[in-house]
Amino acid sequence: MTAPPCGTCGACCRELLVPVNGYDVWRISRQLNLQPKEYIVALKRKKNQEGGIKLSTDGESVSLALAKKTEMRPGNSCVFLLEFKNNESRCAVYSNRPSTCRVYPMVYRKGIVTNHEEALCPETEWLKTREMELIWKEEMEQRALQDQLYKNVVDTWNQKFLVSRKLHRYTIEEFYDYLIALYDTFGFGEAFEPDRVKSIISNSFSS
Repeated sequence: MTAPPCGTCGACCRELLVPVNGYDVWRISRQLNLQPKEYIVALKRKKNQEGGIKLSTDGESVSLALAKKTEMRPGNSCVFLLEFKNNESRCAVYSNRPSTCRVYPMVYRKGIVTNHEEALCPETEWLKTREMELIWKEEMEQRALQDQLYKNVVDTWNQKFLVSRKLHRYTIEEFYDYLIALYDTFGFGEAFEPDRVKSIISNSFSS
């Protein structure tokens, strides 16, 4: 199979914002012995916007994304992007890269794997074989499970604010500690385990 064209490109690592889920953070932190604050930024969301990590009883919430080496704006390199003089670039955490990176630039619609309409890499750069389609499909299914688990984890964290009647604030570091400690209890190995994730969702977060 021909190597992907990423080595001489890296456009997505510079131009895009990369959201992360709990499994991404846990895996990178544990596999590479990094603290989340070393590679994650907490982006403020609009007040009362659904889906965020609540940090205070006044409605403040954030979402998590990979940091950039400088300002968080298009064109700046991802914190993990290695850049070489020969105009090539490599991901420093490729084997542990976030699920968003693993599925890019593909989308999965109505059972069909295809390029995202606004993908930065040309469609012709990726081989369309049955083998590759199955790989993309598996990655997307795994990401969906990871996102579902992360939503449950965040919802559980956010529940504490629903019962609090006093103004209280948590730091993002306190959320990171909660996240890592909780994922440690899930007993994940080095490889992603879909059946284990499904069991955790069913047994730990069922209503």
